[in-house]
Amino acid sequence: MNTSIETSWIVGANGVFVGSPSGTWRRIGAFDYFTTALLRTDERLVAGVTCGMWEIDPSAGAWKQLHDETLTEVLTLAAFADDDGFPRVIAGCPYGVAVGARGRHNAVRWTFRSGALRVNERFTNVLLRLRDGKDFLVGAEGGVLIAYDCGARWSRTSLAGTPVRALIEAGGTYYAGTDGRGVWKSRDGEAWDPAGYGIDDRTALSLCRDGERIVVGTDRGVFSGDGVGRWTESGP
Repeated sequence: MNTSIETSWIVGANGVFVGSPSGTWRRIGAFDYFTTALLRTDERLVAGVTCGMWEIDPSAGAWKQLHDETLTEVLTLAAFADDDGFPRVIAGCPYGVAVGARGRHNAVRWTFRSGALRVNERFTNVLLRLRDGKDFLVGAEGGVLIAYDCGARWSRTSLAGTPVRALIEAGGTYYAGTDGRGVWKSRDGEAWDPAGYGIDDRTALSLCRDGERIVVGTDRGVFSGDGVGRWTESGP
């Protein structure tokens, strides 16, 4: 990516756009796919869309197909390094978690790692890498699971039986946004407890960190807090 792209915002909508909140925006290339996930690293920009996955060259406006016939609606993306340090991508979709590798003719082929899970555990909404390595928290329709070694081995956690829409790590603590049960927290990703109080019956759709506080986008407004006390409404 060139310098102007590296310092700009990248936003997914009907297509992928580059710009700034106070300036102008331009669509990257001619593709107007509904974008559900973006992964931006120092080496690449990857978009998950409702019909697969693409690597984008912002300078040239080019989109290169990364999906095959098995990987369709991509909902979440995360990065990891393989044993040789090569940067790789793991994808989550309604059918599970998949890892890609280049095969014959340099085409990417995808292998699903979640076939042994229940249907609602395979439906993956969000991925979050567990600090370093190839282990991931998986926010699914069936709760939070842990995928060790990119899904070679799985473990269920205490946060189960509810859809999980968002995951973040802040200050050594993991936070999960759930459907109708507010925000939960964990130190190790396995044992989960309610985080704060006051939005216990809300659906937490998004999470981010703002300094020492956590900001939650819910189905009934924006809230912030420290994950211990009461959540404070901070938006409409």
